[in-house]
Amino acid sequence: MEISSLTIKLIFILIPGAISTLIFEKLTIRHNRLTPFKFIIHSIIFGAFSYVILQLIFNLIEVLSSINNGNANFMVLETFDKISATKKIPYTEVIWASLISVIQGAVITKLDHYKTINKLANKLSISNKYGDENLFSYFNNSPYTSWVYIRDISNGLTYFGWVEAFSETHQFK
Repeated sequence: MEISSLTIKLIFILIPGAISTLIFEKLTIRHNRLTPFKFIIHSIIFGAFSYVILQLIFNLIEVLSSINNGNANFMVLETFDKISATKKIPYTEVIWASLISVIQGAVITKLDHYKTINKLANKLSISNKYGDENLFSYFNNSPYTSWVYIRDISNGLTYFGWVEAFSETHQFK
């Protein structure tokens, strides 16, 4: 089986998306790991977003430099321009997009952790869903949870204290 140059180019171009996806998967609370299909979909979406951000940064730099000299020379990323027309891999763009993807992965993780999309959906009366994790994780991650009661019903005991740390497995419900 021969691997084409387009396949090699696509693998390199998808590196930023894979970086963002790995950061997102490692830092978010999920009870199930991403399936290979979802990992690929996330990598493609996050990677495309990294290149769009890179294109916007290049355009912003061009606009700012044109203020001084009055001549704007906008360019399209080689990644977008000639994805299959050339065998050349735009290594510089892949490196810049990879650096952007690290920041992007952290920002997306923060948006997920603080349930920004869910809160916006609640405000717009689109959904009442509070997030993807179970109530135990949601409760223990809440900034309003400081003191808790733990009841041991079988021994007739109640404990009072604060949660310093907690851990759970995907089997925990």
